[in-house]
Amino acid sequence: EDVLEGAIAGELLPENLKGTGYGALATVNGIGDFISSIVVGFLWVAVSPVAGFLYAGILSLIGALVIWKLE
Repeated sequence: EDVLEGAIAGELLPENLKGTGYGALATVNGIGDFISSIVVGFLWVAVSPVAGFLYAGILSLIGALVIWKLE
């Protein structure tokens, strides 16, 4: 996952902003992982494990579509 994100970021970022871009990517990933773990854990316990997996799948699909549109 990290290798793919880094490769895509390397293609999309201008040379003078690569360091800042990689730092922003790492920050957003860390915050996203934290929030996503809380949300999926809540859905898993309060609704069902299927709800947690559906949430994760939908967000993954949205992310893939955003990357596809950027290219």
